[in-house]
Amino acid sequence: MNSKRIASTLLPLLLPVQRKSEGRHTTSNLRSLSLGPDQTQCHVFCIQTRLCGRAAFECDVLFDASDSGAGAGPDIIPLGGLVGLKLKDVSPLATWDSKDDLALLKVMDCLTAFYLNRELLRIQATGVESVVFDVSTLDHYQNLEYVLVEESGENEVHIRFDTQYQHPPGDSADMSLDPIAATVHLTYTLSPVSPVVSKITPRVDFSHPTLSTSFTLPPFPSTTVAIDFLSDLEIAVKQHLVSARELVGKKKRLCEAVVAAFPTQVLEWDDTGFSKASFYFEERSATSKKEARGVVVLFEFYDAKSPRMAFVSPILSRSGREDEYMPFTKVVPVSITLNASVDENVKELRAILKAQIPAFITAAGNVPTAVPPKSFFSL
Repeated sequence: MNSKRIASTLLPLLLPVQRKSEGRHTTSNLRSLSLGPDQTQCHVFCIQTRLCGRAAFECDVLFDASDSGAGAGPDIIPLGGLVGLKLKDVSPLATWDSKDDLALLKVMDCLTAFYLNRELLRIQATGVESVVFDVSTLDHYQNLEYVLVEESGENEVHIRFDTQYQHPPGDSADMSLDPIAATVHLTYTLSPVSPVVSKITPRVDFSHPTLSTSFTLPPFPSTTVAIDFLSDLEIAVKQHLVSARELVGKKKRLCEAVVAAFPTQVLEWDDTGFSKASFYFEERSATSKKEARGVVVLFEFYDAKSPRMAFVSPILSRSGREDEYMPFTKVVPVSITLNASVDENVKELRAILKAQIPAFITAAGNVPTAVPPKSFFSL
């Protein structure tokens, strides 16, 4: 078989499936098989589908190798999780259009809808009205998924969907105002003795890095419905975005001021997130008047606490391990905060540099090296 021809024929069909709801569908490597008494050559691959982050179902997809354009459409062989499926009810197979790159995705969407409908019936059969109500009120969200999981005598209902949050009004100069994409995961732990929810565990994955690392979710008591929790969540997100925007503004003003204060020494700086900047300073060592020694100074402004300052020598020296050489480095406390005025902070940084650079260069020159010094980077 010509693998390149196989790929060129089927790849347009596979790509939309792989991109759908990133992570929902995954495909195995394409392989060739001889099937039936007439040894018909087929191109086969398996598609695994995950819902709510868990393995849901999978199926083999077979294309007749003699049909180079996949015009007749594939055969679908359910392998697990699709109990009760009748392929005659998979309408995209009956209306297969070989010119439609979304043809296979439509088949997978149909199989996913079948699986979700079965899971909805199972959730309704638990008799837990609050969960059934929450599922019914979330059907307008994108990529809504729900599954009933029975493990170790404990039942859980998992709900997952995608949403977006708009930035509250404010100064758009300090940060991007693109909508914040989020994926909400709700896990309902069902009581083993009565048809009620004993615990709800929410999780939200944000596209915005600040929200992903520092956001605190509002509480979600088991007596609260999902729409009320989502309303509280939206309020909390917007409040956090206001704080994040204020922080970015402070970092921006400080970073720009530090760069402007040392224009000839700046190496690079983060002009989008305003989280760091690096500079190169050169000064003659007190022990060697003939040779100028350099130092790289790194400023980091990752949060509202005091920025971090590190001095790094461009000379590699022996570390604690044999035959391992690292740049001599020293982290220096910085007694400035993002809440102080920019002028005060720049003045304080100048004082720190004036005191620390000569001492650091002298200390770096006294660090023993077992081999001739190596340049950390081109000066």
